[in-house]
Amino acid sequence: MKCSTRAFGAEWLTRCRDGPEVFYTVEREEPPPSRPRPPLATMKLRHRRTEKVTTVEHIEVHGGVRGQRRGLGTRLYEEALAEACRERRQLASDDVRSPFAEAFWRKQQAKGRAVCDSSHGKGQGGYYSGPLVELIDDRDNGHISEAEYDRIRAALPKPEKDVDGPFWVCPRYKVRTPCRTAKGGLGRIR
Repeated sequence: MKCSTRAFGAEWLTRCRDGPEVFYTVEREEPPPSRPRPPLATMKLRHRRTEKVTTVEHIEVHGGVRGQRRGLGTRLYEEALAEACRERRQLASDDVRSPFAEAFWRKQQAKGRAVCDSSHGKGQGGYYSGPLVELIDDRDNGHISEAEYDRIRAALPKPEKDVDGPFWVCPRYKVRTPCRTAKGGLGRIR
């Protein structure tokens, strides 16, 4: 596994590549930290050679709701887009998403930055609730108020349901944003 570290705003970003998988970690201090702490955020990408896409398998800002709203998720998304462009690939969501990931991709779609790729997979996206369980734990442990929990929960999309369980209508989202070329212009990912 090949790794590199660089400044990332006020934090440090470590990128490690292992074949088609790329892992990013955001930390408070330049590694190795003086005393080990959990990372501020993590991201995992996968370069899918047969589809010419890079999928965002997860972007997680740690520390629950208290760790969010610092712009780390957005900055990691921008890093994911840059990674996909370096590889001459299109950035796409994973086909299994949490309510938080679904909300993010729907927002990108509403802004015209992403489109639903309805031709992908089985015609529906998978659902997982891990981050939602963490939100409930934050509420139950007193880290956030009931009102804050209700506000966040109300803003999250609700999955559709069938006999197999919850699912998202869109199987996968793809980014429409073209990559910048070496000459500073815009080039399309083909």
